[in-house]
Amino acid sequence: MMGLQAEVAAQNAARDAHNREIWRNVLANSEEHYRNFLASVSPFELVYENRIEELPETHNFQNQTVSLKFNAALVPVESGWTRAVENDVNNLRSQLLATGKAEAWGFAYWPETPVTSPSPFADMRGIITADAELLDDAWKILGYRAFSFEWNLTVGFNAGALSFNINEDLLSSQSVLFDSININDITDILQIRIARINGEDAEIAATQGGIHYSTDFQRWQLLEQRQLRRAAQRDREARQASRRASRQAATDRFLRNSGINFMGWGG
Repeated sequence: MMGLQAEVAAQNAARDAHNREIWRNVLANSEEHYRNFLASVSPFELVYENRIEELPETHNFQNQTVSLKFNAALVPVESGWTRAVENDVNNLRSQLLATGKAEAWGFAYWPETPVTSPSPFADMRGIITADAELLDDAWKILGYRAFSFEWNLTVGFNAGALSFNINEDLLSSQSVLFDSININDITDILQIRIARINGEDAEIAATQGGIHYSTDFQRWQLLEQRQLRRAAQRDREARQASRRASRQAATDRFLRNSGINFMGWGG
């Protein structure tokens, strides 16, 4: 009888070890997949305003030149890949926990604690550098300017579940200048072309490097409005907190000066 129990226990242990190895391979394959995927995409895309503004104060009448500018910014991607990754990874975590063996197998804190290294689910940072060209109506290049934006994407874990976070308040736009353009070369119609992104042809960067760009500058303008509303809300809350602190300080001074305390009247 004891021998039979030992044999059953050994079979159960072997089955458990086999199932653990299967799950470890599943988790490792998932990590490898997302390690490669996250290296090939960007959480932001470049938007620019297809409107060129002449800067009168830069007129150099002696050299017959003037500077022109356009506005550009980074905005979160619209593709929603961050949410898709969250859903996929967290669904896999739910299936793992449903086995009832995650803790015994040492996987209870996956994906926060990965089974391979380095973890694919870590904060991401990068720089997007773009080369812009100013073109006349015949597509002749009149000017050139490189500009760049830094970005970061933070990773968090809420009760073990993965989440990607973008702080919109850290994003900003910038004016891109084409300096000292020959006034005589300026035509009625001027165009901006994003020629290269991160050293690659812009179209190749978009299709292969996952860094997209467009003239949909309204997306930045809407984001900027959200920033302004949040800043106004923070300012209101700070003023309210300051008023509460001032009232409390005045009350405290009154109590000290009057001799009143919470134990009764002073005498």
